[in-house]
Amino acid sequence: AIRYAQEKSMSNSGAANYQIAINGGSYRVTQAGVDINHPVSGTSPYQSNWTNVALAPTGVISFDGYGVPTLTGALVWAGNQEIVSVTVGADSDNVTIEQVTGFTR
Repeated sequence: AIRYAQEKSMSNSGAANYQIAINGGSYRVTQAGVDINHPVSGTSPYQSNWTNVALAPTGVISFDGYGVPTLTGALVWAGNQEIVSVTVGADSDNVTIEQVTGFTR
């Protein structure tokens, strides 16, 4: 979803770029705060909610037309990266977002 929001922002010719809101056990992709259709199912909104998954910290990642991310909420840059923790039960791993390029791994 993060890469999708970035790619759509880079290919969008308008001023309304794409964001992904991360909220504890869910995420939601929007364009300028307006719900969009899921790219596979075609249903709106493009979101996922889980009862057994925790995402932290929470906040919004927005991408400009160059794919450069900005962060709001509890998401803050640590050096040149933002790390989002993904926890499922006793297992945990991280998603890393690079500040300049928005590369996500």
